[in-house]
Amino acid sequence: MDSNRRELLDHHKTIILPENIDYSAYELIAEAAILYPAEPIRMFCAGAGGDCDYTLAMAGIIQAHGKFTGLLAGDAVSSHAVLFAACKRRYVYPFGRIGIHQTNYGGLTAPLTATVLNERMADLQRSDMAYAELLASASTHNATWWVNVIVNAPVVGFTYFIAEWLVMQGMAQPVAWLALEEAN
Repeated sequence: MDSNRRELLDHHKTIILPENIDYSAYELIAEAAILYPAEPIRMFCAGAGGDCDYTLAMAGIIQAHGKFTGLLAGDAVSSHAVLFAACKRRYVYPFGRIGIHQTNYGGLTAPLTATVLNERMADLQRSDMAYAELLASASTHNATWWVNVIVNAPVVGFTYFIAEWLVMQGMAQPVAWLALEEAN
């Protein structure tokens, strides 16, 4: 964690997720949870997604910590949407939205045999189901509904859910409510 991120965490208990979820993002979440195991931590979510395995590891840490508050100010797609959903409390800014798509794998370096393809397909389906369960835990829809959204998302691009929808589905509260809650 660089000094700017550490200062933001130490003085404001706030994290800004990096644009892409990778090992360094995993380190950021793990370090925050270790440094402040009993304190609320704010996490700004907006980004292009990233690695599924690190995303699921981070979601587990966020849920186990139990005091992460997700703040959605812009587009949080793919992994960022899932990490937002993993937070105990979630707030959305007026132009915040989540974007959902099927997980994909772009790193095939092994020869394309039936075994390799079956293993990759099983891994992608596992990630899609885990993502659906996390999204379901944060909304009024069940995992089956979310799997359907995921598998029917466009091949290129995302299925978006805007701030008003997120509030109506119980996935987030308007960000204005955060200041009111903290004042009380």
